[in-house]
Amino acid sequence: MIPEGTRFINFQPPIWQEYKNEVLITLVVIFGLISLVLAFVLLTKRQSETIEQINDENVELTHALDINQEALEDITHQFEEVNPIDELTGLSNFRHFNEMLDKELRRASRYKTPLSLLLISIDSFEEYKRTSGEEKAYELMADVGKVISQTCQRSSDVLAHLLEEKFAIILPHTTRENSLIVCQKLHANLAEKHYPFVLSTTGTVTLSIGLSSLESTADRINPQHMFNTSEMMRIDAERNGGNTTSTDIINTQSTQSAFRNE
Repeated sequence: MIPEGTRFINFQPPIWQEYKNEVLITLVVIFGLISLVLAFVLLTKRQSETIEQINDENVELTHALDINQEALEDITHQFEEVNPIDELTGLSNFRHFNEMLDKELRRASRYKTPLSLLLISIDSFEEYKRTSGEEKAYELMADVGKVISQTCQRSSDVLAHLLEEKFAIILPHTTRENSLIVCQKLHANLAEKHYPFVLSTTGTVTLSIGLSSLESTADRINPQHMFNTSEMMRIDAERNGGNTTSTDIINTQSTQSAFRNE
């Protein structure tokens, strides 16, 4: 033992005691850095988990939206199948027109009654749309639909809007001569409306009409054949300058003629 009261000369304290403050500060700094790193790692992990959760929810939401979209499309398709009306014009749509043409041809064949089909187009419609704009063009289609509705008011007539400027009228129990009267009324009624069109030879909107008529016969006529015949007549009317009706009788010996509305 060291005797009590002994004095040390040039005593050197332990190095840890000399630098204990610096050591403590260093340990605190290291602990703080480790804590920050751990906190950063935990935060990054939580963010990753949150992002994965959000991605999973987005996938589920997208899947649910896809299912809802498919259901909506199915409902829309079913509605279109049930609803025979064209929204723009209020006339029958193309699908209903096809069904009715087949039905009326069967009836005409069964009862040996005449049947006529008019295919109608607005002359130079693309030029009208280009010069007047799409909004005016849609308004014109709706207006032409009204003219057709006002001209053909028999409950048995089938009035349809096929595609943009093209319309169709099925006239059951109607010969070519009587159908021509309807065509003349269509031209006249549209002329009375006087829809301006500077590129037209008349200065107003006009129509080209192709008419095919089936006289009394028991023969079954393919709907596509009658449609094609009326379409050829409509094209013929266009080539003749528009504002015209071209006709053809569907039988073994077809005869064609054209009637111009001056």
